[in-house]
Amino acid sequence: MNGSPEQALYVLGQAAEVRARADATWRSAIKHALASNVPVEQIASRAHTSIDIVLAIVNSPQRRGGCFYRNAGAW
Repeated sequence: MNGSPEQALYVLGQAAEVRARADATWRSAIKHALASNVPVEQIASRAHTSIDIVLAIVNSPQRRGGCFYRNAGAW
């Protein structure tokens, strides 16, 4: 795909916004699963991440926007 730098940056900006929303949903789903008494090991497995990341998400204060590290493995 050839295009101008402006077009490329526009597409990148759009993708970043989508990822930020997806990351917020992902973190919320992890918190909800833990609140529903799902074992941490199962949450980490289903979320394709480590137990340490799950615990970091659960123990972190509410965040607005931005991205949180996650394993981008198969969904």
